[in-house]
Amino acid sequence: MRASAAPGTETRFERARLLGKRMRSEFPELRVGVASLTDRLLPHLFPTANDHSFRDTLDRSIGVERPASIQRGNALASSLDAFDGLRRSQYFAPGTRQMLLVVIPDAESRPLNVARLRRSFRSSGVATVLVRIGSGGERVFVNGVADPRYRPPPRAAAAAEAFAEATGGQAFSEGELDEAIAAARRAIPGEGPRTATTEVEPRPLAAFAFGAAFLPLAFLLWRRNVR
Repeated sequence: MRASAAPGTETRFERARLLGKRMRSEFPELRVGVASLTDRLLPHLFPTANDHSFRDTLDRSIGVERPASIQRGNALASSLDAFDGLRRSQYFAPGTRQMLLVVIPDAESRPLNVARLRRSFRSSGVATVLVRIGSGGERVFVNGVADPRYRPPPRAAAAAEAFAEATGGQAFSEGELDEAIAAARRAIPGEGPRTATTEVEPRPLAAFAFGAAFLPLAFLLWRRNVR
């Protein structure tokens, strides 16, 4: 996620953070959380209606390769497979009727276990939208010079499509953000009954334990319907 189009331009991670904020602004009625991904899924902020907490988490609590992947020695440390345990992790509160996972990665993932992802999401009730950041022409620049150790994997776009297919969702490029927002809106249709809540300022989990991910940045949206 440190790659960019040219020295001094926004990195993929910086662009992903901006897209996350834009997506959040389109769903002010929903509770939204933040998680990051290496070879495991790490929650930083559980779903909240507090926009300040969401933005504060993105701006101050996450970063590239903090913490490092367990598989750090591998050229590709991140794996989209790690989402297979999302429903079991109880990230969404019991009784949640509408759940949406929005993933904003560069999709430079280790090979996916498509069958395992498909089994995990088949009856999970979690809708997915993926917005892929980056292109094959980007490089990681160190002091203005392209790092020769980094070459974008040729199958990142295919990995994004495979993840979307396995989870029953849709994949988009970062230039298709409006289409991604529309897909997310279709995945959680209708207003539904509202819950009366008192919002307490949450503290991002990252302040206690960890920073952010190596490659993908994810955030999750939910609506809990109570009659």
